[in-house]
Amino acid sequence: MKKIISSVLVVLAAIALSSCSDFLQPKSEGAYSTDNYFTSDKQAIDAVDACFTQFLEENFLGRQIMWEQAAANDFVWGRTRSWPELATMSLTTSCGALDDVWTPMVRTIARANWVVSSLLKVQEGRDLTEIEKRSLGEAYFARALSHFYLAYRYGTGEQGVPFVKYEDFEGGYNNEIPTQNASVKDDYRMIIEDLDAAEVLVPKCEDYADSDFGRVHKAACAGLKAKVYTYWACWDKEQYKNVITEVNKMENEYGRSIKGVEFTDNFTSDYSKWRNTEYVWAIPSEGGPKSVYGGVEFPGVILDNSLYGLFNCWGQFKPSNDIYEEMSKDNPNLVDAAKGNIRLKNSICEYGDVIRIWGQPDFHFYSNRDVEAGFMIIKYAEPFCHGEGYYTVDDVQVNWDEDTKWCYYADGTPLTDAEMNNKVWKVTLDAVTAGYVGDNGNWPVSRMNFPILRFADCILLRAEAYLATGNASAAAKDINTIRARANVKALSGNATWTDLYHERRVELAFEHSDHLYDCKRWAVSGDPEIKNLALAELNTHPNARHYANRSSAGSYVNGVFVPNTDFTVGPYEDYQAPAPKWEDYKIAFPYKSEDLNKANGLLKQNKGYN
Repeated sequence: MKKIISSVLVVLAAIALSSCSDFLQPKSEGAYSTDNYFTSDKQAIDAVDACFTQFLEENFLGRQIMWEQAAANDFVWGRTRSWPELATMSLTTSCGALDDVWTPMVRTIARANWVVSSLLKVQEGRDLTEIEKRSLGEAYFARALSHFYLAYRYGTGEQGVPFVKYEDFEGGYNNEIPTQNASVKDDYRMIIEDLDAAEVLVPKCEDYADSDFGRVHKAACAGLKAKVYTYWACWDKEQYKNVITEVNKMENEYGRSIKGVEFTDNFTSDYSKWRNTEYVWAIPSEGGPKSVYGGVEFPGVILDNSLYGLFNCWGQFKPSNDIYEEMSKDNPNLVDAAKGNIRLKNSICEYGDVIRIWGQPDFHFYSNRDVEAGFMIIKYAEPFCHGEGYYTVDDVQVNWDEDTKWCYYADGTPLTDAEMNNKVWKVTLDAVTAGYVGDNGNWPVSRMNFPILRFADCILLRAEAYLATGNASAAAKDINTIRARANVKALSGNATWTDLYHERRVELAFEHSDHLYDCKRWAVSGDPEIKNLALAELNTHPNARHYANRSSAGSYVNGVFVPNTDFTVGPYEDYQAPAPKWEDYKIAFPYKSEDLNKANGLLKQNKGYN
């Protein structure tokens, strides 16, 4: 498993630095060309691997693309940023987080463009090897994925985004400024064309050896197409039919299913569970130095700032009280009370909840640093839970008993409540030493097959398409598939748009499914029922829990731990003004004024922005 993590995700410096660094001012690929580069399978692999390095970077999927999610009500910012207008949807022009994400997207498009056009040129002179064909398919996929992120975030029905295919230029790309498409529908059409081409060329997931796990496969192409068609349906509802077709194909031809896959299997450090049938597209990540393994830092970015002195986690994103309450709506409808609310307890930590940070068996969560939210995201925390430790009281080691959830002296005497409330804990083996978490707190990566698109997401896209095409009973069947795994009772009748809204929100919370854009597209063109739900979220600020004593998780009383419940629910303290106000032009972000100037009139700003 480690081999492909290293092969796919490590930056190939000599190649990557030769790619275009500015989408609107393309530069030559330099000395690399089809004449002196694509002469072996290894070179093809190296070239396409470099197409994927940008996805894991902090400026893209590692962190920066998630700041914008604060404009919906699931995320709040744990650390104040200098562009609150991103969260309040009061942008008049671009800002730092958007600019940071723009760059890796356009670099990846340029790199993938070069690989596609180069391999097609090779194909004119000779047959491609099987590895070269696969590499060409992966390059098509990388170009489509980056183009997709660009298209839906900046495109509208009235105006698309800048994009060209290098292979369309006779004699090679002439480095002209990419053409801005007339409509985002044109972008979606070209993205689908690239994904169709990729799907033909890449293998099925199960056809890869373990050493090649992580590469592009047919189900990933179909899954991304389902997502593209769903977003395209915002501007053309006929596209919903294609969503159903693609998800059916994933299920019937490519073996995608959530049957037998636990919810937590998607967020584990256990390699044996990574290659499950729910897997569609992910970033295989590994705790370790960036030059050796790599991955995305998001799992460490979201854990409490400094992680109580154990590791340099950043505390930059936190759950809101709103998403906690939305998840809690499932509590009265649980099938098995003993199993509990699976999605809630494996996604959000509240005061007093036990989390095994660094292997500690009895750590109760609290958060007394940075902007207060009252919660912590634990969906990706499993790698940080490994390790072994021991307790001491007044430098005397005591023993933890897992059955009684209590500490005892060597002679069997139990600790008092006061001693339990003031225990000292020391680490003997932590998650870094055990190899689950990277050794660099400035890049807090961990062992995780970090999901970007999983089949549960695709099932819910199909459920939405069924609702949009008048098949509420089929939508209920898909939604009930998701609910059954989550230990939630099935819907009693046909599904509603409210059911779809709830299920997408709680199943995919804190993932790269882009809940904010779900709300945006529903606000623009959704059925009235889901439109009103989206507007209610977009037009309000998120709430947080505010504790009288932030430093107290609770206390032991008569041998029983009692959580701290002395809190009020009120507005999140950061980015409160101005009050959010949804207007349909906000479905797209603004372009940078710098890029508008560089384009010399060939790039038009989106409506509503300066």
